[in-house]
Amino acid sequence: MQWLLLIAIGLVALSTGYYVGIGRASVGTMYEEAVVVRVIDGDTVELADGRRVRYIGIDTPETVHPEENVECYGPEASDRNRELVEGKVVEMQAGIEDTDKYGRLLRYVHVDGRFVNALLVSEGYAHAS
Repeated sequence: MQWLLLIAIGLVALSTGYYVGIGRASVGTMYEEAVVVRVIDGDTVELADGRRVRYIGIDTPETVHPEENVECYGPEASDRNRELVEGKVVEMQAGIEDTDKYGRLLRYVHVDGRFVNALLVSEGYAHAS
């Protein structure tokens, strides 16, 4: 089942003009590097310049939503995201829309040669949305 989710994320990336290879964008794809200073939850981070980034194509259980309770496995998803990206330089790729309704950047995120969005899905911390 998880392989279907990875295929779905890959198809979204292909449809937006990005090629997702072995955990990393292929040559010629535009990306921006930034330092993650804080993980907000399983699919949202804060950058050193204060901008917030929401991962494209995935959803993790809520932990900080003002109108919802902490959901089952939300803290675990946040912890895994923290292990992957906090304090590291990440490579970000924009999708079709630049920001969401909360003003967060919408991005595909890569770190240490791994595609974070897909990795969180494949490890069971997120689902494709």
